[in-house]
Amino acid sequence: MHLPGKIDVSTLSQFESARPYTLGTGTDINGDGVGNDRAVVNGRQTTLDEFRGTPFAQIDLRISRNFKFGEHMGLRPFASSSTC
Repeated sequence: MHLPGKIDVSTLSQFESARPYTLGTGTDINGDGVGNDRAVVNGRQTTLDEFRGTPFAQIDLRISRNFKFGEHMGLRPFASSSTC
C-alpha cells in the first residue's frame, strides 16, 4: 500500500500446519539392542509421526520509503515488526 509522503506499507505472512513428530524413549524397549525405540502409551508402542506439534502463524509488517540519489542510486530504509 502506498501512503502519502511516498511511504510504502507491506506485509509478509507465513502459516504452517503442525509438524508431525515421533515420540522416542532413548531406551531399548523391544530388546533388539538399539536404544532408540518409540514410546509406549497405554500399553501400545506408538507409530512414526503419530504426534503433532503446534501450528505456526507469523505476520510481518514493514514500513519503508525510497530515497533516490541521482539517476542510478537509491536508499530504502525500513522498519519491520513481527507478530506470532
